[in-house]
Amino acid sequence: MNITGIITEFNPLHRGHEHILRAARENGADGIVCVMSGNFVQRGDAAIFNKFDRAECAVRAGADLIIELPVGYCLSSAQTFAYGGVALLESLGCVDTLMFGSECGDIELLKKTAAALNSVGHKDIKRNMSRGVSYAAAVGATLRDRGLDLCRPNDILASEYLRAVSKLGSSMQPQTVKRTGSYHDGGEGTKGAEEIRNAVYARKATDEYLEEHLAASSYTAYKRLVLAGKAPAELNNADRAVLYALRSSDPARLEDINGISEGLQNRIVSAAVSARSIQELFENVKTKRYPMTAVRRAVLCAWLGIKKISAPPAYARVLALNETGAQILKTAKRRADIPITASLAKAARTGAAAKQSAEAEIRSGEAYAMLTPAIGSGREELTRKIRICE
Repeated sequence: MNITGIITEFNPLHRGHEHILRAARENGADGIVCVMSGNFVQRGDAAIFNKFDRAECAVRAGADLIIELPVGYCLSSAQTFAYGGVALLESLGCVDTLMFGSECGDIELLKKTAAALNSVGHKDIKRNMSRGVSYAAAVGATLRDRGLDLCRPNDILASEYLRAVSKLGSSMQPQTVKRTGSYHDGGEGTKGAEEIRNAVYARKATDEYLEEHLAASSYTAYKRLVLAGKAPAELNNADRAVLYALRSSDPARLEDINGISEGLQNRIVSAAVSARSIQELFENVKTKRYPMTAVRRAVLCAWLGIKKISAPPAYARVLALNETGAQILKTAKRRADIPITASLAKAARTGAAAKQSAEAEIRSGEAYAMLTPAIGSGREELTRKIRICE
């Protein structure tokens, strides 16, 4: 069986995502494994609806097996996000191809960019950062100095996937699918995930709009969850919880939090004292050195108690699968070099690193339950069952 791996967020799953799933089949995939962000996503936000339903939507849209990317990797830089996803796919021991979208659609150009990123000198980056820009912007400027100008979101992420493949010595063969339209689109005339989310949060997403741009499974699930008060999840619903947690924090105890460096913890706690909302907090912490997405991730990690990441994922947690996915899972369990389970409780018993990761996932689940229009039930991370799709 030829198996393709895709690292994704499906936030929400739209027509462009269907495009990459179809491309995987057209390129010979007999099975598709997706490593998917959970309830919090890489831009430093809550997923528009919960990971269990998003995982089921993905299987119904063409994937076979959905593995959760641990929350610490979800709320990290592109480099760490990519490394976590590639490491999980590699650990399964049965994935042949790594497929991802990019704006350029040129795998050789992406490989050159990945090689350049590997060779970029720390002094060059520090020199560009001295101009008052973020690390990501400094890296982009350093690459431009070397004649490479792939600084659009999915090109950067694609290059990080390739760096992770190299670092891990993975045998997975990379393939890229060219994105057209807006950066996060999958085809002309489609809307990307960010546009769809913005329309939802601005209360401008009509039923007709959503039905046109979401995958059918995603549209059906979202409508059901909205009627039940379980979507959309919004960080604004956590204003008081986040501000209280940060106002009562000792900055020294935040030094080992994921995304915190160079005194950022002092800036976050100080800003929380006067902020009246989480959005105001983000704005007050943001600088040229600390761009908005990095600030959002750091604040969420501080709220959720997510420690700095120092190792690959300690387990693979299954969220959803179909019959083909069950076959892939059977093979993976024979070959994997980390535990594979649907149960966080079982995962936590497999080692210290797994225990820390599982506990962070449980805390994140409790926090996410506060973000939907109707407050969700507690302990769902320990009680929700794997989604099995016919």
